[in-house]
Amino acid sequence: MAASEAGVLQRMFETGEFSDLTIGTSTKTFKVHKAVVCQKSPFFRAACTRDFLEAKTGHINLEENESVIYASLQHLYELQIDMKIVKPLQDDQVLRREFVELVRLSVAADKVSTKARTPPRSEHKSPYSV
Repeated sequence: MAASEAGVLQRMFETGEFSDLTIGTSTKTFKVHKAVVCQKSPFFRAACTRDFLEAKTGHINLEENESVIYASLQHLYELQIDMKIVKPLQDDQVLRREFVELVRLSVAADKVSTKARTPPRSEHKSPYSV
């Protein structure tokens, strides 16, 4: 991507200017652009184009926490992910908490992934099955 395009996406992400969709967590609402998030995420595309309440209201509530959604949106806007959720390790409790946050980030990334989904193993048909 050209440097000027990256700058435009970053400015759009940071300012929310001309946004046409909001994504809410329990602590923050993000102003985003359907042209960006729907183009790169089947999850957001479905939420905005199918007969869901979110398509009508222009608002999507997510259960993930603010830092996880922030990192996921940075990815969709092709920005370097700011790992604010990864803090210096102080003790085992901090390590456990940070591990849980990273797992949540991974789950959120899977939710908004741009890759084609592979069915669970139980749905794979073996050429040798009867």
